[in-house]
Amino acid sequence: MAIVFGFGLLVAAAVIGFVSFPLLIESPNRRSARVPSGADLDDLLAEKDATYAAIKELEFDHDTGNLSDSDFEELREQQKGHAIGLLKRIESAEENMSRAERRSDTRRVERPKAQTSARAAVAKTGPRSDQQTARRYCTKCGKQYQPGDRFCGGCGAELS
Repeated sequence: MAIVFGFGLLVAAAVIGFVSFPLLIESPNRRSARVPSGADLDDLLAEKDATYAAIKELEFDHDTGNLSDSDFEELREQQKGHAIGLLKRIESAEENMSRAERRSDTRRVERPKAQTSARAAVAKTGPRSDQQTARRYCTKCGKQYQPGDRFCGGCGAELS
């Protein structure tokens, strides 16, 4: 009887361990859901630049005849999908960081002199030019993008 009880206990422990194992490890989805730090954002921006460079290299290889049309389309779609995912993660990281900065600004009693002098310098230079303040939107999905962006963060389309 003790052997059956011990065996049952062993099987129950194995089942509990098997079921709870995925809950105990950190999955890639959970890692991307946490609030990124400035270093994480820097890593994402570097990865974005590398992905853009890979897309340009694919286009160059295709233009020079080193890559077939089917391979080019397949690889380009993979890189575009990766770039879209990165842009979404960068956007959420920037939003999370700005939210954290706003919270810390409301708790701060006195501003550091560096911020005060930077704001004074901006005030002295005057308003931005129309080109800097103009809002730009993707022609395919309508999402707003920044002047330096090369690909749309909403649909991944190349911006002209």
